[in-house]
Amino acid sequence: MKIAGNKNRKGYLILEAILAVFIVGTTFTVFMTVLSKTYSSEYRNRDYAIASGLAQEGIELVRNIRDNNWKEGDVAFDSSSSGTFMFAYSYVNGCYWVDYKDVDIRGNHPCSNMGQGLSNLNIDTNGFYTTGSGTVTKFKREVKIKTDGDKRNIDSTVYWIPSGSSSYTSLTVSDILYPWADKQ
Repeated sequence: MKIAGNKNRKGYLILEAILAVFIVGTTFTVFMTVLSKTYSSEYRNRDYAIASGLAQEGIELVRNIRDNNWKEGDVAFDSSSSGTFMFAYSYVNGCYWVDYKDVDIRGNHPCSNMGQGLSNLNIDTNGFYTTGSGTVTKFKREVKIKTDGDKRNIDSTVYWIPSGSSSYTSLTVSDILYPWADKQ
């Protein structure tokens, strides 16, 4: 009797082992999938946070130039030839490069098509994003300035290609600036 019981028991052990391997394998696969999605989500969130900061910085740089023009006694948006701070070299509606190191907005250029034609921002030795030398990043920034009467509509757009993608993603921050000090 014991022999027959052992033979039946051996069959159950094989089925139990197969079932256990299946359960462990499925659990491991689900765990790895969740971990992978969490990891990629963290990178995507990090990129959006960086892009948001860079886009806002673009607006703040234009505001800073306007304010410094006023402080120097120049017209807010159209610097005189003796002015210290300028919007390009002669202000016109258009797209510009700008970074914290320069006192002027760098050259008017044709507006990009989803970041194409723009140079990547670099991180300098102090950890700041700049259009100058440094470690190349995936981010590109373009500032669009449009005249609307006495005010300026500012759109600061950051472009980047997310990991695992072949097309650009963008984030735009907009603001309206007035030459408030010119009216006194």
